[in-house]
Amino acid sequence: MVLEVAVLLAYRSYTGRGLPATQVFTAVGAGAGLFLALRFALADPSQTGPIALFLMVALVAHLVDLRARWSRRP
Repeated sequence: MVLEVAVLLAYRSYTGRGLPATQVFTAVGAGAGLFLALRFALADPSQTGPIALFLMVALVAHLVDLRARWSRRP
């Protein structure tokens, strides 16, 4: 995931095209939150605290991404 972020940011800085850094970080944050929630759910489903925490992280990242996209619409 770190390599993906680095490649996307390097592509943006080199070509001037691609996703802005805020979109890259919100997308990766949402994906990481979902991935970590799944990891904890598969490892020990009885521990609901970390699962809920990472689901909330994913939700917040998605909401920030949606807010940024809607504010740019004409």
